[in-house]
Formats: sequence, structure tokens, C-alpha cells
Amino acid sequence: MNQLKKKDYPTDINKQDVDLAVMLTRVVNKNFTGATYAGSKVIQINLNYWQHRDSLLIAEEYKAFANNPIYGDRKVTDLDDHLWVTVSHEVSHHVQRRIMRSKGIYRKPHGEGFQRIYRWLRADLVNPIIDAKMAEQEKQDKLRKIVRLRQMDLPMDGEEFKLVA
Repeated sequence: MNQLKKKDYPTDINKQDVDLAVMLTRVVNKNFTGATYAGSKVIQINLNYWQHRDSLLIAEEYKAFANNPIYGDRKVTDLDDHLWVTVSHEVSHHVQRRIMRSKGIYRKPHGEGFQRIYRWLRADLVNPIIDAKMAEQEKQDKLRKIVRLRQMDLPMDGEEFKLVA
């Protein structure tokens, strides 16, 4: 919500809107699907939602915009990344329904208005966080590979180390 409060976005979100969104947000851990949703009076994030399994390395989106390079399906590294995507999706619904509803394009649940808000959050907040994590993970993977290769050059127990010219 604070991201959307910036002057870069035509949302008119203020401190009271942010405070209300925080007050309306509930995080649950329910053993059934479909419990992650948002509206004008609620933002609910289910930590046990099927999309939040650590084994899933893709945060999936609705087919209508799954192939969008900014706010569609997204490669992720862990549960935190899944939650970033989910929370930004649900915050987009909350903003759409509570703050932007009176503006025509924001009426359809996953329509143009919702996608506009979601694109702002994903492009300017969520995707850069995930990209930085992925870059760091790739860097660590390369470092582990280099260390492993160097360890293969060291002599094993009882073996002499010979320099080869």
C-alpha cells in the first residue's frame, strides 16, 4: 500500500488507506484451498494455500495474464517469493475495490484496472526483490561449483600431491 501511495501512481492513497488496509489484513493457516482473497473490507492471506508450497518454483497466475512478462507467472526461489506475489495480487484487489472502484476500468475482478495496479506492484516492488534474490542465489551456486571443482584438485587421504607442469 505504501508503494502505491507514491506520487508515481494515480491512486490518491493516503495514510488512512494504508492504516485501514493493515487493520483489515488477516493472515491465516487453514487446511483448505481458496482462502486467499481480498475485497474492499478484507485482505486474507492463507499461508497453507496450495500455491504456497515450497516445491513449486513457479508462482502461477490466472490464464488471462499468465504469459505477461511483468505480472504473469513468475519463477520464484522459495515461500517468501510466493507470498510477495500473492500479497501484491490481493492488495491490488483491495485497492481496486476500495479506492479505485468509482473509476470505470477498475470494476472487473481481473480486468484492465486490476492488472494496472498489479503491474505497478510487481514491476516496481515485487519483481526487483525476487530478481535480486535469484541473482544472489545464482552467485552462491557458482561459488559452490568453483569450490567443489577446486576441492577435486586437492589430494585425497594418503595420496601425494604432485605438481604437473
